[in-house]
Amino acid sequence: MKNDLIWTIFNISLTTSVVICLLLLLTPLLNKRYSSGWRYYVCIIMAVQLLVPVSITLPQPAVSIHMPLATTPFTPQNEEPAITVP
Repeated sequence: MKNDLIWTIFNISLTTSVVICLLLLLTPLLNKRYSSGWRYYVCIIMAVQLLVPVSITLPQPAVSIHMPLATTPFTPQNEEPAITVP
């Protein structure tokens, strides 16, 4: 229980830190497109995320897709397919 809590806090902190670093790297590009007010709201959201490390996850996948197996015949790369000429 205690170990799971520590790992959850660590994962949330690490993820939030990566997002903060990406935002810091992209700030010169984002300033050209957006006003400076966006940085204020993003900083508030990141601070709340670091202060209250709550992870919101779904208990089950929302959608599950089952892919059918491939039915095409396999031809090895070192063999050429047989060609029949009538």
